Amino acid sequence: MNQPYFQNLEPLAQLQELLFERDDFEALARRLPEPRMALEKWRDVLHGELLSLFRWGLIRARESLDDQGAGQGYGQEVLCLLPYYGFCLHAIRRAAPFALMGIPTTVSVRHDRYQEASAVIGELAAVLGVKDWLRVSEESSAELVRQFHGRDGLIVLTGKQSTYTSLRNHYPDARIIAATGCCGVVLSVEEQPARVIEEQRQEHRLPVSCSNHGYTVLAEALTPQAAVLAINGARPAVSSTVQELLGQLHPSIVLTPPSALPLPDDLGGYSLLACEESAAASLDGFGRDPLGGWPGDYRI
Repeated sequence: MNQPYFQNLEPLAQLQELLFERDDFEALARRLPEPRMALEKWRDVLHGELLSLFRWGLIRARESLDDQGAGQGYGQEVLCLLPYYGFCLHAIRRAAPFALMGIPTTVSVRHDRYQEASAVIGELAAVLGVKDWLRVSEESSAELVRQFHGRDGLIVLTGKQSTYTSLRNHYPDARIIAATGCCGVVLSVEEQPARVIEEQRQEHRLPVSCSNHGYTVLAEALTPQAAVLAINGARPAVSSTVQELLGQLHPSIVLTPPSALPLPDDLGGYSLLACEESAAASLDGFGRDPLGGWPGDYRI
């Protein structure tokens, strides 16, 4: 039986106060550092992420109160396996939602990054008021997965597709969902707007990120079965559909120029997000993975 999304609304109230009553968000960005970005950029990114987290929480809290009594079915605990970089950002997207719901959430990172991850995520847990539900373990990921196997919980992986496949092979009965996308894709029916987004993405390229720009794709239409016309300016050697190509590229994000027409929510199992020329895309659905089963950030 599903449990209510939130046993306690205090963390949501604390997040609201943090977002709407805090004068100096730059100080918060200093407390929760992101070495891959300049402070000014990280301040804005952090604010956007916490806004998305808050919006998600409000939607889920409202759903818990409606007549249908929607709730979460993620089990009694969560093990969150994170990559070796972007600890605060990944924790907000992949671990904090579970902690906000009152589910004990253990984060695991590569051993040589434990001290940094523990400091940043510990501070994040304090800021969000979820120190009792969000912690970083010093034990190895392999040992934690072994201990976790067979318990009433969920393993959430952010990493490589090969890691997900290995986990699945070793623990076929475990509940595992994963975000394993490896690049960003710009998809459009027109070349010029796509090039504008591509240039913007290249300008903001990070030293390491699963969403750095990889491919610009032109297609007949923004539909799964539409024909692919060009990839990075060249006609493809083998004809393929949008769905087939996305399956091969396996992106973490698919961006498209804004349109007056509604965009499909599902494009071959991936989220299609509109991106203004001078602004970032919505975070709702980022990282959606049809192979690993992650529903997209802020959609659990």
